[in-house]
Amino acid sequence: LREVSQYGTDIFLEQQLNPTHLDDSVFEATIANSNPVTLAEFQAETLQRMIGSRRQLQEVMTWFWDNHFNTDFRKTGNKLLYELAENDVFRANALGNFRNLLEASAKSPAMLYYLDSVKNVKANANENYARELLELHTVGVDGGYTQKEVETLAEVFTGWQVLNDQFFFNAAQHNSSAKVFW
Repeated sequence: LREVSQYGTDIFLEQQLNPTHLDDSVFEATIANSNPVTLAEFQAETLQRMIGSRRQLQEVMTWFWDNHFNTDFRKTGNKLLYELAENDVFRANALGNFRNLLEASAKSPAMLYYLDSVKNVKANANENYARELLELHTVGVDGGYTQKEVETLAEVFTGWQVLNDQFFFNAAQHNSSAKVFW
């Protein structure tokens, strides 16, 4: 409120839309030793960032994308590190290109485990991620796709797995046959 009053809404908004130009070193110093190990600590840090950071729009949008590309750390064997890594990518791209966010989410170990993509292999394509991608992440439930598009898209994502806590493309488990999508 103080900054809006001092600089005006136009300048404040312009600053928020260019968060890398905002000096947030004071806030960064206060959370420098933060290392959340529980979901509650992670949630508390998220709230602390939205309130305390000068880059408030970036933090709110980070939370927005984390909610849009929803995952659940309990499905990953309680590996909070997957959620933290995903959140860092959302923060870095919070005001950026949707395609980059979509790709980062698709390759996130949190997402790969959450929607069982780690089990999506050429002999048995798993449709969970393909359906979520169409239904919730992009075109919507009434977006004009059919079950055939879901099946084809599931085959496109075969072989997307996790190795050493990172995205791994397992070519041996990828259905590399020609596909027509939409």
